[in-house]
Amino acid sequence: MAVTMAKDAEESVSLTVRESSSKKKYAAQRRKAKDDLTIQCGLQKLWQDKFNYLEKVRERRALFLEEKKQKAEERLLIQNLNNERAILAKGMINMDRLNKKEAVLREKSLIVQQKLEREKYLKELRKYMKDLRAQEIYKRHCEEKFVLDMITFQKACERIQDAKTKVALVKTNLVLKVPSGMRE
Repeated sequence: MAVTMAKDAEESVSLTVRESSSKKKYAAQRRKAKDDLTIQCGLQKLWQDKFNYLEKVRERRALFLEEKKQKAEERLLIQNLNNERAILAKGMINMDRLNKKEAVLREKSLIVQQKLEREKYLKELRKYMKDLRAQEIYKRHCEEKFVLDMITFQKACERIQDAKTKVALVKTNLVLKVPSGMRE
């Protein structure tokens, strides 16, 4: 009976040891499951945080690239506007230069035309003055010729008169000198 009791006590100790071992094992398993769950949650949270971080990095990168693209487009637009403004300014300068050249050419053309008209006017004036002088010279010549013709006519008249006088004188002298039996 002592052996049985010892066996029972041993069994009960053994059972208690087993139970306590089983409880420890079960507690360890539960702790391990809980730790695994905590680790799993922690890892999941870590992976979620990492994923969120990478997502934020991707979003930031996408935003950065979008801003970079926007800035590049703005720079390109500004550069194109500057180029167009420069081309427009150059075109306006060229147009101003061309307008000035045309104005100078028009002015020179006007000056040349005025000079040609003036020369034509002077040529016509010289021709008119030459014709006027020729008419005056011709008039003077005619007047001089008339005066000379009048002087010549007057001299001729005087000569004729002298001749008539001489003839009359000679006739009177002849009548006086003619002998009495002769006729006149």
